Amino acid sequence: NGTGWKPARVLGGGYLMLLQSEIAGVGRRAMATVLDLVILFIGLSFVARGMVLSPVGMWLVDFVIAICYSGLLIGMRGQTLGMMALGVRVIPAGEGGLDYGQTFKRAAFKWLPIFGVFILLAVFIPDELRNRGMQQSMIEQVEINSDATMIPTSILLLGSVLWLFLLHNARRHPDGQAYHDRLSDTCVTKTM
Repeated sequence: NGTGWKPARVLGGGYLMLLQSEIAGVGRRAMATVLDLVILFIGLSFVARGMVLSPVGMWLVDFVIAICYSGLLIGMRGQTLGMMALGVRVIPAGEGGLDYGQTFKRAAFKWLPIFGVFILLAVFIPDELRNRGMQQSMIEQVEINSDATMIPTSILLLGSVLWLFLLHNARRHPDGQAYHDRLSDTCVTKTM
């Protein structure tokens, strides 16, 4: 419209007016997510040392911890550590402040496509591949049924397509909201 203002969708049909330059771009948001993943995996490596769980159990624990990490930090400060480092903040799209219902809902839907792929991979990876490091030298060949690797390969391929679709969808959305922002009625803005 020439004024630089861009309306963001709000529950109930109202509008939150944001300048185009205030909306955090997909690249900045994706890098904040990658940084949060690094922080989570460093922290989770210490937590998981003493746990004896199956690979599926470990990924489920990681998923729950990621939801708590994001839900609590965004609920308290509007930002995770990765978001703070990259200068983005979650704000409510409607009136009032963020509540923990919004932040935990947002966190669950944000992390599901990432951890869901790894949980499915843990379920379907053949034991021959999973136990390879324990039973054989890295130099030795392992004979694996090619049919057994078809499902994990398909999961990884479909997961990658899903991630790219979600990034593209957020980039193309008129107000820059990713699907988890739309479901939780939040927006992500720049802080610097």
